[in-house]
Amino acid sequence: MKNDKGFMLDGRDIDVQATGVRARGGFRYLQPQGDDPWLGILAGISTNDGGQAWRYFPENLMGKALVDYLSGAIKAGQARDATLVYGGNPHLFPYPHNEGQFQVYVPLKNATFAFQPDWPALTGLNIDLNFINNGLWMRADKAMLGNVAASNLDAAIPDYTAEKLLIDADIKGPGKEVGPYFNTTPLKETLGAALDSLQLDGDVSARLHLNIPLDGEMTTRKAMCVCRITVCLSSR
Repeated sequence: MKNDKGFMLDGRDIDVQATGVRARGGFRYLQPQGDDPWLGILAGISTNDGGQAWRYFPENLMGKALVDYLSGAIKAGQARDATLVYGGNPHLFPYPHNEGQFQVYVPLKNATFAFQPDWPALTGLNIDLNFINNGLWMRADKAMLGNVAASNLDAAIPDYTAEKLLIDADIKGPGKEVGPYFNTTPLKETLGAALDSLQLDGDVSARLHLNIPLDGEMTTRKAMCVCRITVCLSSR
């Protein structure tokens, strides 16, 4: 619709299906005469193959390094109740100062997720992905790191332009299994060797923190080794 007050485009009950993804919802675009435009979108999204998500990441917003990272990290998974909410002036996207709202919430089930290419992938994972404006937050209640249980797993890229991935988790399991897990990662010669030398016995509790740079070199072993890692262990 167009008149002397401006222009409006309205779309309702739109059903779109593409490779691995289906979306249903609507949108409204307003361009008032002499004022800023406004775009609103509300849609439900489902996917039967999270490994295809890379096709829909906005590289101009996220940057090539981050899109490459997520494309390799999300290997598989299904989601039936994902949502897309958008509201604001599209010229100000991605709203680093909260001038508008962009959110894609994806409760991914039975996912295969590789936080780093040379770390063992987490399988059978239920993880919530929450894309909010210019950041991404991820949470999983539990995961298995080899034979070691991880809980309260939080991962975040708070600001795409900062190119940093932060991971925190509580881990617990037999002491003799903690070292072998890290021996399958790029930390084998540092953390893995230290844990082997301790010869831990009994149950072990730990707090794991990783700070991983996503600067385009994150797939290399050298880049992984410069991450700040804090692990606190206590055995019983």
